[in-house]
Amino acid sequence: MPEITKHAILIGINEVPHLEYLDTPSYYAIQMQNWAKTQGYVTKLFVDQPNGEDTGICSRIEILKTIRSIIEDGTDQLLIYFSGHGVEYTAGNDIWLLPNYQDDPNDCISIFLNKALAYTSGIPHVVFISDACRVSSNIHALRAASGGGILPNLDDLNPETEVDVLYSTWPGQPAVDIRNEDGTYRSIYSDRLLDCLNGHVPEVINQIQNLTPSFPAVISDDLGRYLKRIVPLETSAAGVKRQFPMNDITSRDPLHLSKFPIENSQIEIVATETSPSLVPSDTIHRIETVSHRLEELALMRGEDLDTKITRVTHRLRQDHDFFTSPDIFHRNLTGLFVTGIFKPSVYSKASVDFDYQDKRNFSIPQIINYDERYNELENDNIFLVGNPRTNRYYPVSILKGFFTQVVFEKGTLLTINYFPTDGWRKQEAHMFASEIARRKATTITAAKNGIFLGNDEIAGFLRSYKNLDPTLGLFAAYAYFQSGNFGGVRSIYEHMSRGPEPVLGDVQILTKLSTATIHINNLVDVPLPVLTQGWSYLKLLPENPYDNLSKYLEPGLWTCFNRNGLRYLIDNINYRQI
Repeated sequence: MPEITKHAILIGINEVPHLEYLDTPSYYAIQMQNWAKTQGYVTKLFVDQPNGEDTGICSRIEILKTIRSIIEDGTDQLLIYFSGHGVEYTAGNDIWLLPNYQDDPNDCISIFLNKALAYTSGIPHVVFISDACRVSSNIHALRAASGGGILPNLDDLNPETEVDVLYSTWPGQPAVDIRNEDGTYRSIYSDRLLDCLNGHVPEVINQIQNLTPSFPAVISDDLGRYLKRIVPLETSAAGVKRQFPMNDITSRDPLHLSKFPIENSQIEIVATETSPSLVPSDTIHRIETVSHRLEELALMRGEDLDTKITRVTHRLRQDHDFFTSPDIFHRNLTGLFVTGIFKPSVYSKASVDFDYQDKRNFSIPQIINYDERYNELENDNIFLVGNPRTNRYYPVSILKGFFTQVVFEKGTLLTINYFPTDGWRKQEAHMFASEIARRKATTITAAKNGIFLGNDEIAGFLRSYKNLDPTLGLFAAYAYFQSGNFGGVRSIYEHMSRGPEPVLGDVQILTKLSTATIHINNLVDVPLPVLTQGWSYLKLLPENPYDNLSKYLEPGLWTCFNRNGLRYLIDNINYRQI
């Protein structure tokens, strides 16, 4: 089989504003380049401490130009390694910081965004390896660093593209360097990574079965599982808090990172008649599920997450039982109810009438007079629900025919529930209240901890009851989009648009990005995403109408604006308090 074309981008940033100087990132990027060259990768180095090595300018635009050129020339595999400071911008959305991020908040790199761009790059195999912290920050400049793309925004969808992401640590956790006796530092994660890639760990070298001739190699899945096992042991032995790597890997044999000569290998050669191909086989591959990840999280933290999920499930089940009871709502109604905070503030762009006089008190259920002849909300159905004590304001879609419950816990938004108010959907929502509550509780607990896996197993888990509670369709659409299954996103949109249930704004945005046939009338009509992850994907639109607003986002699962964000929405988008 002819050799495939492989490229590697190696980034190491020792120093960025507001954070302590790191000794090791440039060193490890250079070591990764040395390995990549031995494996036939065409490499490009971006480091701020080059030590005589040829390096590019450490800016997002320069890295983007390099990768665009690689794609134009053609490549079968692109590996991107980063060592340096990272920050968790939102749950599960990590940012790699570059030296100029303070002057330009877009001069940093969003893994979340680039993973989506990888699926439309046309490259069969894209690998991200991140040796960086995943902790959120209260420093204003860091919170403004939303990150941008280093892969170009193309329309070259390759259904066979595989995207692997290997993280040195879990969401919300630091990546630590170990101090040596001589005062220097080292990264256990990158040390063990290099050992594996250079062929020093027989445990991760296995025979490729789906190419002829077969050969020994390191594939992403074997590498990731080894690092997840060895790094916690070695960090603990070094006297620091255990560090737990995390992986999101989809590639299969024969896609590999390192290969080794057969004559130098002690691995038994297995004959195979499989034709040469870059297309992954259908061999059994262990799928990481939300439940698996929550089990790992519970082990890492020593927490009883089952009890937390059960508590949230019980609370959601009680609400579902009440609002879908046959004794409540005897006709098709639209309403809003806010629980968990005292005297919530509610804002709307549209003039809205209510059936009750005390319309400012959303701590009691409010019925919206949704008369199509006189009071059609249309694209103005996104309200702002705020906690005036904390000055946090959340966009919430009000859906016709549903009673919308906005649930706060400890001052922040826990979830949004939608209860059908009439017909068969109300009956089924009551019948399946326990299952809906369990699925939402599991998903919310995972997502708040940065576990937001994009695979079909999770999307299928969520989408089953999307016609009874549209937020399940919302989470399913994100899971499909993150896995590159744009057909899955479109299927959710098409199902919701045909049925009586409304289509949430985030699903509209993701569908627009998944096909050229769904039309958003103009950029002014782009809805505000209700999940924070959606703000990264707005950058994929021809123009982001909310670019100035994004600087006022607060960390969290649900989109949240601070007081300045509220002022911007009042001054520029005509929101008014109800």
